[in-house]
Amino acid sequence: MANLSIDLSGISLLDSLTPIPSGDYVVVVSNCSIRLSHAGNSCLTAEFTLMDPPFTGRRVFEYFVINEPIAMRRLKTLAVAVKYHNPDFIKDTCDLVGIRLMARVIIRKSEEFGSQNKITSFWPIPEEGKTETQLSKDTTPSQPDLPLTF
Repeated sequence: MANLSIDLSGISLLDSLTPIPSGDYVVVVSNCSIRLSHAGNSCLTAEFTLMDPPFTGRRVFEYFVINEPIAMRRLKTLAVAVKYHNPDFIKDTCDLVGIRLMARVIIRKSEEFGSQNKITSFWPIPEEGKTETQLSKDTTPSQPDLPLTF
């Protein structure tokens, strides 16, 4: 048994984290890893950290099952949104970490997990003086439908 001598007397209890309200937020890709899903499929797990007050620091997790067509479209949309140098081929997930982008977050209700946040679309942060519509016209021809809603 490990001896943990830590004084928690000045620490308040953690309230249950309620989902953040649905909306469009600036996020940063804070972590990416490859793991196996419960079904045994390869899965990219991406962690997004919100940058907008009052939710700065809150995290939303997304899962991309490798070789599932919709997940691959979502992943390519993410690559285009973060302006990945070759969105047709992602070599290393570490290249995505630290990049800021826009994300549309919703609240999804599940009997198994309760209410939780889900990202439904990604797009680049609008450049000064450009609208979201103008930005989507500037993207590569392979992604004419940015932002893509899932």
